[in-house]
Amino acid sequence: MVGDFFKSIFFPPFYRKLSQRSFGNTFLYLLLLAVIVTISFTIFTNIYGVTRLQDFIAWAQENFPPISVAHYEMTTTAQEPYMASYDAANLEFIFSTQQPFSFPENLQKNAVVFEKERALYVDAATGEYNEFAYDEIENLPENAAFTIDKPMWQRLHAVIGRWAVPVVFGLFLLIAILAFCFIALLYSIIGFIFSLVFRVHLPFPRVYSIAAHALTFWAVYTTIGNFVPLLQFAGKEFLLVGLTLGYVLWGVLANKERRANDAHA
Repeated sequence: MVGDFFKSIFFPPFYRKLSQRSFGNTFLYLLLLAVIVTISFTIFTNIYGVTRLQDFIAWAQENFPPISVAHYEMTTTAQEPYMASYDAANLEFIFSTQQPFSFPENLQKNAVVFEKERALYVDAATGEYNEFAYDEIENLPENAAFTIDKPMWQRLHAVIGRWAVPVVFGLFLLIAILAFCFIALLYSIIGFIFSLVFRVHLPFPRVYSIAAHALTFWAVYTTIGNFVPLLQFAGKEFLLVGLTLGYVLWGVLANKERRANDAHA
């Protein structure tokens, strides 16, 4: 099956054999593509998402004061206004739960401000802010009461370190499998039309197998593109769609040649 991976991109005659593949083999190939893309996405997410989140949590446990939330109201034990600067994101965190915070005119960094009943995100360049009231948070009961302190940050850091990667991998693999199966179905419909236009007359399940293998280049491009910024450009989606359609047509016409050879034999 690994050999099929390279033949699907570089060896046109390979598509002649696909008309004889079972649906089970086709599904296993789509599963292979889904696993490859999922591994790439998981690595990318771990580098740029999970690791940065863990870095922030490690910083917060050392720099945030103990925070208590009860009945949609936040309080801290720190002398306020309490400020902590997170240089990695150029953010200023400000706790002012005892009275509304007065913003200085020369705010140097974007700021997240926690007041008693709301949080604000302040744009330093414009001075504009977005407000988030605690009582508008979905699924947060009015009688909810909890404390976020150093042990809580430590537990959160441990949970993310242990479960983030397998959870991301599992969820994205499921999504990728469903997506590949559905996209292959769309391309197989177009491939079936190709087979009628060019009088190849392949059964639909065989065209589906061709369409599944035609997605190989798209999967390779997506896998590599996560780590190569040059591959991320405007219009790349149209390029990938065009190339995939080309592979589908390539596969259909390869079977036309096979049938012509069988007829002469």
